[in-house]
Amino acid sequence: MGKTPQTATKRGEKVKLVDLQDSIAEGRQMVLSNSLVDASFKATLGQLKVIWMFGSIINSTQDKDFRFYEVDIKQVRSLTGLDHETLESAVAGLMSNPIHIPMSDSAFDGKSKRRDWLILPWVASAEYKGNKGVVEFEFSDKMKPFLLALTKHFTISDLDTLNKLQSAYSWQMYLLLKKEWGLMKKRRKKSFYITLSKLRLILGVDSPHSKTQPYERFYDFRVNVLDLAKAELELKADLNFEYVTVKEWRTIVGVEITITKPKSKRKKPSQIGVDPSLFPALPEGMPLEIKELVETGFDRDEGAKLWKEGWDYLTPEARKEVEPYITGGGTMSQYIRDKIQLLKTAKKKGTVKSDGGFLNNAIRRNWTSAEQEMKQKTAKRKAHFQKRIQEEEVRRGREDAEARNKEVQDARLDAQYMTLSPVQKERINRLVVERLLTMDDFTAQRVEIERVADEIDSGEGFFQELPAGVGITAQRIRRELMANNE
Repeated sequence: MGKTPQTATKRGEKVKLVDLQDSIAEGRQMVLSNSLVDASFKATLGQLKVIWMFGSIINSTQDKDFRFYEVDIKQVRSLTGLDHETLESAVAGLMSNPIHIPMSDSAFDGKSKRRDWLILPWVASAEYKGNKGVVEFEFSDKMKPFLLALTKHFTISDLDTLNKLQSAYSWQMYLLLKKEWGLMKKRRKKSFYITLSKLRLILGVDSPHSKTQPYERFYDFRVNVLDLAKAELELKADLNFEYVTVKEWRTIVGVEITITKPKSKRKKPSQIGVDPSLFPALPEGMPLEIKELVETGFDRDEGAKLWKEGWDYLTPEARKEVEPYITGGGTMSQYIRDKIQLLKTAKKKGTVKSDGGFLNNAIRRNWTSAEQEMKQKTAKRKAHFQKRIQEEEVRRGREDAEARNKEVQDARLDAQYMTLSPVQKERINRLVVERLLTMDDFTAQRVEIERVADEIDSGEGFFQELPAGVGITAQRIRRELMANNE
């Protein structure tokens, strides 16, 4: 993990002073138990940033015990954007807003009276030490099974991706996608089904014990939660998703989510470096300005391309902008140095994520200030979101039309079923049972399905007698059989 952390004795325990800059190296990942990912936790983005920090503090696959963890307040602000006051507020929120961890699926169904659950805060204590400029965190021992010595049933998420997300819903959806992606690869499936009530709890929309919940209408939930998370993850994450709603009669009861990996648009870095023919005796043969660019973080091959193409390296729009500068005697060497100085100014303001990326855009697009850079990024992001919203509206309109057509067809088939004779109904029901018994998803309910099948002749309500969760599938199979005239 880089540097060896400093330790000191405190109340018979170890105090670990964590270097966040060293811990959050490129490629570092956060590991949480699947139970923690499935937990219900209504969090703000600031609180999630603190949890993100915990991901850099704890080594979940190697650490076997908690210690007192100290982090530098300046590093916290630099990496998360949380200053002293917002950090204090976020930590207080974590302690007063406990996480509800389901210990069984019944904790989500809202029907079982005896639910297995565990409620506890993320942190047991937090203390700011002004004389040292650090914040000390202590974790509850009850969190050990969910954060330490994890060998199975855990989810690995990219810390860098999480830190880029600006919506709490996107944050928690990303964790859910990461967990399900790992499970789907094992099962060789491309999608997963989740009930609407469970999804709302996991995303932090609903709270288990709150009587009033936001976005109660599915349309509001879709626009403000699902579509928002979908659009942001498409911009920033390594996993994307599509979804379709699942209805029971006319009520949406769940969502079928398909996870995809976006096609990478990045070119792989050259394994060779700069073309030797451009700079025969590297590094001595490299022009001084390009050397300075490369030392600052600019790609070597791009530097060679810049020096070879000169002003043609700029975008057509930027080339027009710098024309007065060129005719006035401005040189490429001075232009490059101006952009390097712009990078240094922007870094002081904390607006730079990648030195090389910033320089490339500053040179190609003739950025003249950090504010202009942010303005261009914001305009591009806004245009993208507007496009996505328009696409989503078209897609939703198509889905709504398809859903209405399906409702009409289902109602017609249900009415047709009611007109069948008892013998015909019994035949249809037995065909439904045969199909159910061949489905792997209902292996656990096989005995109960067979019991219901044996009672078909007695005239008892067939579909009402089926186990919970099986009835909806049985009705779908019945409609398919009738539609095919079987």
